[in-house]
Amino acid sequence: IIQRIYQDDPTFRGLFVISDVDQKNWEFVNAKTQGKKASKMLLRRMKVGTDAVRTATERIIMVQINENEEKTITAADLQVRHDEAFDVESVTKQFYKELSDWYFWALTLVDFPDDVGKNTEVRNAENVIHLITRLIFIWFLKEIGLVPGALFKRKELETILDFSKEKTGSAYYKAILQNLFFATLNVPMDEREFRVEKRYKGRNKDYMNHLVFRYANLFLKENCFKELFGEIPFLNGGLFDCLDFLQDGKQMRIDCFSDNPKNMDRLKV
Repeated sequence: IIQRIYQDDPTFRGLFVISDVDQKNWEFVNAKTQGKKASKMLLRRMKVGTDAVRTATERIIMVQINENEEKTITAADLQVRHDEAFDVESVTKQFYKELSDWYFWALTLVDFPDDVGKNTEVRNAENVIHLITRLIFIWFLKEIGLVPGALFKRKELETILDFSKEKTGSAYYKAILQNLFFATLNVPMDEREFRVEKRYKGRNKDYMNHLVFRYANLFLKENCFKELFGEIPFLNGGLFDCLDFLQDGKQMRIDCFSDNPKNMDRLKV
């Protein structure tokens, strides 16, 4: 439709609003010409659905006209607003600024074990970068429906997690994110299970096994991990490998994926 209008009027610029039959999913398309002779049609689009999309909502609000402007705003001014709202470069710049702000904020709160890196500033910075990289990929999986959105909703998680049992305030990171990273995405769907609780000669058979669920004591519902993680696909890659390892019989904790009481207080995220 837009291309046909452009053929009839190469100077055309405008905003199109499209929805599905149920009017639950919307697409906003900003159309304008590009080049000195308006030789190319440039389309910028945003999708808004039933899931909350903060960036799209903020951008659409930018083109809103208040009562005081209704009689005075010009078509040119309105077009400028449309162009700014749909400016991909501006959105990208804003995203990286917010990501940078979050990174420096997180550094003031986290604490990772010093088994490998003794410099606190460097150690925490490297681990937060690992976390951000993993989270960005997880968010992409959520957006395409491969990871349930419930994992990111506090109210829903409060029905299955006892946040008060984790003294460092890291219940979400440990019970949800670490189990998601290391014991879900890194493990075939039919092999996922909690670590064995029994010990033999003082040692658990799943000691340093990073491919099993942990933190059972933080869950309110038995086997709820199957509901949370059961349909998430297996990804055979290195991004979600746990970085903990043994060196000369000594455990070296980086990610600190451990529910041993001796290690629980060593990780704060």
